[in-house]
Amino acid sequence: MIIVLLDSQSLYRKCPGWNDLASLGVLYGYETSTLDELIHRGADASVMLTNRTPLRREVLDYLSRMRLVINLSPDPALVEERIAQDLGIACRHLPPHQTACESIAAAAREVATFLR
Repeated sequence: MIIVLLDSQSLYRKCPGWNDLASLGVLYGYETSTLDELIHRGADASVMLTNRTPLRREVLDYLSRMRLVINLSPDPALVEERIAQDLGIACRHLPPHQTACESIAAAAREVATFLR
């Protein structure tokens, strides 16, 4: 399973949760992404995590293998959840005001739970 993490520059890579997340599949982290890069990077992914990059219809329509999107941002509008759900993509929005390490650990737990 491929896991794509967007906006990884804002998440501390030495957190223990990184290893937990990486143990669930092949993890790719990208600091920034253009629209075309989002589509290319997410094409084979099953899970995508975003912290700042909006996931709108123009991206979601191309992510045919996507099963789960996790919004790490406090902004619930970052991901167009209704559109994702209409496309069969499950969405999770993590609680706001977590540290970067807490967010990564919580994301790893969400992915693990989803895969059961």
